[in-house]
Amino acid sequence: MVEAPEVVVPAPWTDKKDDNNEDAPRVQLNHEKSITSSLRKTVAHLYRVGGPLALCRGIAVHVCSGASIIFVGAMAFLIYQKTHNHDVDLGLEHTLTHKLGHFVFETVATFVAGVLIAPMSTAWVHIVISQPSLRIWWRRLPPFIPTIRALLLPLLYSSLSDNLIQTLAPVLLKHALGMGGKAPKIDSSFSSRNILLTLIWLTVCIFKQIASVPLHMAIIRIQASLLPEEEETIVPFDRSFGTNGSNGLRPGLLAESRGALSFRQAWRSVTWSEMRRIWIFSAKILAVQACVNGTFWLIGGKSAWPLDWDPRMI
Repeated sequence: MVEAPEVVVPAPWTDKKDDNNEDAPRVQLNHEKSITSSLRKTVAHLYRVGGPLALCRGIAVHVCSGASIIFVGAMAFLIYQKTHNHDVDLGLEHTLTHKLGHFVFETVATFVAGVLIAPMSTAWVHIVISQPSLRIWWRRLPPFIPTIRALLLPLLYSSLSDNLIQTLAPVLLKHALGMGGKAPKIDSSFSSRNILLTLIWLTVCIFKQIASVPLHMAIIRIQASLLPEEEETIVPFDRSFGTNGSNGLRPGLLAESRGALSFRQAWRSVTWSEMRRIWIFSAKILAVQACVNGTFWLIGGKSAWPLDWDPRMI
């Protein structure tokens, strides 16, 4: 998500306003095929950089951020249960007002969790895209306030987009396939309904990927722009991604002086070819997950879905 086809070659700083002189930064086109053009090349490159455990780089901070999300989610669930038990007792859990409140609450909880772990997720990005370092991950955490200020708006958009698709898409598909009303009972054996529900799950995941990939790439690029200049990266990319920085300074300056990318700059830096590359990666991952589900059906003879299927569980 950070490898770019164009790499800005830093040049010495000049006070001249004319960018046509020899001291101005030059853009060097990368005509070679990108390192992340295929899954095989990416894994091979990671192996050369970090050895056999290269795919586990950043796992410590990833586990800590995941535990933090689980904690925030548990707290949010307890609060939601306490505040909505009255609606359930009155049988209002299927009303539009209740569902809207559930959507708003879940979006807010997702946004708050994303904000709280923003420094850890940023440190994870820095660990993954930079050369191996002996520094412990908590010493690589970026400053909290500048990181939150840079990621606040994209995290809000991402939370709204993800929860909207996850809430509406399964319900619409379920009604379109004539599975409306109450959650249907599912036979515990391998059946055509399992295939149908898997297709619904794949469709929802595809919708989510199409909508979330540009937003997620923008978030990753904002985090990557905060990488200190002394850190060497394992893929070629310009920390300003072809922009002049959020404060008008030229590319190649220190990250502290240049500032993080704005959301608009990060969004505009994402090209169709780069999004297509990520979508292909996501399609391969979804195909592997679907095959794993099918394998469990065949081996265990069990349904891959709960007996009381709820489209919200997809």
